[in-house]
Amino acid sequence: MPKDKELEPRLNNVEEKINRLGERVATLEGRLAERPEEKKSPLTLVNALITVFFLAALWYWGWVGTSVVAIREHLSSLETSVNDTKRIQALNTLDSAEQQAKSGNKAIATTRVEQTTALLQNATKQKIPAPPAFFEQSVRALNQLATAEVDRNAVNQAMIQLAEYRSALLTPLTPSGKTITISD
Repeated sequence: MPKDKELEPRLNNVEEKINRLGERVATLEGRLAERPEEKKSPLTLVNALITVFFLAALWYWGWVGTSVVAIREHLSSLETSVNDTKRIQALNTLDSAEQQAKSGNKAIATTRVEQTTALLQNATKQKIPAPPAFFEQSVRALNQLATAEVDRNAVNQAMIQLAEYRSALLTPLTPSGKTITISD
């Protein structure tokens, strides 16, 4: 039989091994005492705040972007309405000139034709889009005014301005870069 002195260190060694195995089992089963709480760094809070700030900024600029698009669309529709009104005003002025010419008020009819010329000059400068029907109606009205003995110079000036207006709306042709030579 081993001596007591030899037995005691062996028992202590076995006891230590059993304790270590118990700790390992407890660790695996999650029975160990809770770990000490990790201290959160102030940088973690700063990072979270910066992230929230950037997300809020992205949301805000997204909202601003959609608002700007909506405003552009609204302005575009207003511009279209204003342009339509200007074209209608020119046609109404010509119609008024026709009515005055039929009533025998040649001076007032001439004034209306001159007003139409001014409206057409403005439309030419602003390049206000106009459908072909506008030009057809205007030419028809000016031809009728020419036959109604309204001041021909005023009618001719209106016709010229109408032609310049139509030309201002056409896109110029760009050369293709090819050189064409004509030989005898």
